[in-house]
Amino acid sequence: MKRLLVFVFTVVLLTGCATTFYQLIEVKGLSENSVEYKDENCIISYDFWSNYGTPGFTIYNRGDKNLYVDLSNSFFSNNDYAYDYFRNREFGFSKSTGVSNNATKAVTGINYDGYIQQNKIGAGISASRGESVTFKEKEIICVPPKTKKYINEYPIIENPFKFCEMRNFPSNVKQIKSLSFDSNNSPQIFGNIISYKVEDSNKKNVIENKFYVSKIANYPSKKFISSSPKSKCPDDLSVTTYVKAYNFKASNKFFVKYSSSNISWIDYTSNISQTKEMQTIKNGNNQSEKEESETILKDIKLFEKVTTKPKIGETVYFYDFYNPNIKTKAVVIGTYNSNWVTIEYKNLKDKTKTKKIGIDLLYKEI
Repeated sequence: MKRLLVFVFTVVLLTGCATTFYQLIEVKGLSENSVEYKDENCIISYDFWSNYGTPGFTIYNRGDKNLYVDLSNSFFSNNDYAYDYFRNREFGFSKSTGVSNNATKAVTGINYDGYIQQNKIGAGISASRGESVTFKEKEIICVPPKTKKYINEYPIIENPFKFCEMRNFPSNVKQIKSLSFDSNNSPQIFGNIISYKVEDSNKKNVIENKFYVSKIANYPSKKFISSSPKSKCPDDLSVTTYVKAYNFKASNKFFVKYSSSNISWIDYTSNISQTKEMQTIKNGNNQSEKEESETILKDIKLFEKVTTKPKIGETVYFYDFYNPNIKTKAVVIGTYNSNWVTIEYKNLKDKTKTKKIGIDLLYKEI
């Protein structure tokens, strides 16, 4: 019996006490290392800090006329794939109002024990009326002079990154290792394409802000979050609470919270293996290594950017947000305008999907 209790207790510990970890991700600008962009009309600022990252932006109108953001021509880009900010949705909410009329009366009688007992009974009438309100998503957003608006729709990533060179579940400082990247080998390049006009002007302004993941590290919870005392009343230090704070919080960083029991990864192990195979070609010291590497090279498809509008039925490739490690094969099934086409492809669940996409985000096989 004692052995059974020990076994049950051990199982509870292993299954019920999942440890929390945090992956810290640092971001740099592709053209300039800043989270703020300025032109003569507006200021666009970013704060990525959140779980999974927030690529949304705050746009401030620094002029004296209304500024109009065209969401139908504004996009969130992630590894060369564009996501619409305007999705032509309808939103709604409901509310209800009610009235009631209640009355009470004292009733006297004999209870089960033979004593006199007085109780109050109540009766009421109630009525309610409900209504719902729906409104459509705005295609154009107006930002009045000297004001700002915040626009956000998507997370930067949906799962933490996994690399062989980095411990997934570090337990102490010695096990924490960070990986650094530049714009050429970064696992994630993202940004925004923002279109706007100023009131009484026909000029269309397009701003493109791009960023890349420059550093990644995994931390146990105790190294990522700290608690500090904070007094509610400055004159009474006895009334104190402990406030949790992130140790690495910054506008150019974000994090992914995950546990040791249930997690999905963005696995870059295959990318590293392919890089090593290509490096063998570059640094092969003998003929056998070169021949083996050339065989590997033949199995690797090479691509180039699409520069002219593809025809219906033509095969193209693109980066799918849910499968960013490889280019996804697609077929052009329609045209949208001079720079857009409709494509058909199969997702990771082998289901047929269609999307509208700009031709500058498409690739073709060489």
